[in-house]
Amino acid sequence: QGDEQLAAGQWEAALAAYAAASRLEPELAAPYSRGALALVFSHRYTEAIQWAEQAVARDPRSSEAHAVLALAYNWNGETARALEAARRAVQYDPNNGVAHAYIAEAQADQFKLAEADAALQRALALAPEDPEVLRVSGYVREMHQDYAGAAEAYARAAEVRPGWVHLYVAQGHALRVLHRYEEALDIFARAADLAPADPRPEAGLGMCYFEQEDYESAIIHFQRAIDLDPNYPTGYGQ
Repeated sequence: QGDEQLAAGQWEAALAAYAAASRLEPELAAPYSRGALALVFSHRYTEAIQWAEQAVARDPRSSEAHAVLALAYNWNGETARALEAARRAVQYDPNNGVAHAYIAEAQADQFKLAEADAALQRALALAPEDPEVLRVSGYVREMHQDYAGAAEAYARAAEVRPGWVHLYVAQGHALRVLHRYEEALDIFARAADLAPADPRPEAGLGMCYFEQEDYESAIIHFQRAIDLDPNYPTGYGQ
């Protein structure tokens, strides 16, 4: 049940299912590693690290657990620790394409783009249709300032996981940088419909209107982002 909800982008429901599974079989690593993934995508990074560490403690040789720990570290801004965890994931399973992708993501954050490209090619060779591999492909393309390629990669990832809101947000921003505002507005609106409690789609809508100098519409969406999360910085900044 948790896996189905995770695939559908229902983070809270997936997390509840994994928590229940962990209580029934507390020695298993998988509920913790997959619960950690749901927490990362909910932007609850400290909790995600804790869950991923629990997974590693239960199965120190689990490639999946180390890979999710890498993702949690990276999205929490701990790039060096992310790279170490992702490399350990590859050590335990050299055919884990997602782990190779997380190496690429961390290296891209360190601006080691040639190394990131090489790791990404390994990831794509192993798991060309995995949504996380495709997402990282988009991110690495962004770091190369290839925003059209990034938007395409995010769109492919969203085709695989149409309920994953963060994919639409990433795609929307790539389109916004390209000044393809109508497409970006459509993507952000779709994300807002999928996750009405998430401030990020509203902020994306606000940024599109702001850049087109439609300040009244921008204010409406930035205010909605602030109402959803009073600590969300983008709305206040703009």
